[in-house]
Amino acid sequence: PGKTVNINIEYHMLQDRWLLYLNGPSLGAAMLYWGVLLVILIAALLLPMLAHKLRLSMPVTTLGWILLGLGFSTVNSYGVLIIALFFFVLAFRKQYIEPAAMLRWKFNFLQLMLLLLTFVSVTSLLAAIPVGLLSAPEMQVVGNGSYSHLFKFFQDKVSGQLPVVTVYSLPIWFYRVVMLAWSLWVATRLITWGKWWFAAYSRHGAWIAKPVKAENKQKVHIELESDAK
Repeated sequence: PGKTVNINIEYHMLQDRWLLYLNGPSLGAAMLYWGVLLVILIAALLLPMLAHKLRLSMPVTTLGWILLGLGFSTVNSYGVLIIALFFFVLAFRKQYIEPAAMLRWKFNFLQLMLLLLTFVSVTSLLAAIPVGLLSAPEMQVVGNGSYSHLFKFFQDKVSGQLPVVTVYSLPIWFYRVVMLAWSLWVATRLITWGKWWFAAYSRHGAWIAKPVKAENKQKVHIELESDAK
């Protein structure tokens, strides 16, 4: 049989499709999403075990970690790491930090850093909602100059049947529905998480004020005595 050489294949997927599976010649596009999702799911199973080992109490169940991972997986895979850090650090603050046992400036600096971490975490979480509802999902397509909707493959030679590219996808509105459901779940959990955050952040005080000097106390005392006379 005859041989065909230098075969270039380009597959253009419509913008209104949600890519689920991609396969073709070994030199070409590859979808990394499912491998990344597997890592996220394993981490979601390990996080509750780690929290139990550290004796940390958090308002996120195993199912909650899985849902957080799923929501961030097509928007920002690293965003869930920030959320995990947020819950672990605040849980440690709630259960192990005693303001009275710390220097004033150290405790106040810790509280400022916790506020910064809270701002970054809330921003990452809220930003994921409009991105998921309005933009295309990031399925992490790489290789041979490929990207989200253009898949390029190359094979140097083949005998017989030409190579085939296999693509499975769904209409993009399926993805929108999934992200809408995730957004509604996040909205229902924000109140519970907010109450827990306030209790953790303000336990035994949220800020140590600068102590009043003895001279100031004496002046106040003298003024009060003068007013009394």
